[in-house]
Amino acid sequence: MPIQAILFDYDGVLVKSPLSAQQPVQAIEGVQDTLRILQPYWAGKMACVSAAKYNTITKQLKLLQLLDYFAPHIYSGADTPRNKPHPDVYIRAIKALGIPARHSAVIEDSSIGIRAAVAAGAVVFAYTARSSPEQALRDGAHHTFTHMSELPALLLDFQ
Repeated sequence: MPIQAILFDYDGVLVKSPLSAQQPVQAIEGVQDTLRILQPYWAGKMACVSAAKYNTITKQLKLLQLLDYFAPHIYSGADTPRNKPHPDVYIRAIKALGIPARHSAVIEDSSIGIRAAVAAGAVVFAYTARSSPEQALRDGAHHTFTHMSELPALLLDFQ
């Protein structure tokens, strides 16, 4: 089953949330290199999907020079009838990308997000650098990884 699109959660997968408003937002370690590797294979088929507000997502992705990997495919759960833990934002993104859910890879780090992505019918890769791989699998994730550098090989194995 080839992966035709990759949907990245925003907070915890692409960026680290600052502990206070005075701290700058930071990219997750290794995410820039990972996106550079994946982009040639999935150009135009990578999306950023989040429960956060659209303006927050785009502003911070631009600040971190990650926006071009995803634009125009940036989706906010705040703009759907039901935000996570419901699958609405993932379903919306998958439909916009024009591919079957079973050919979509979702990169998630939270139990709520994993369950939402599974409910949307996607193949879920759980980023578990700060969480339990066992819990991610119990939540329904199909694969787990602990460092962004592992992700390209996992995804390319599906090609």
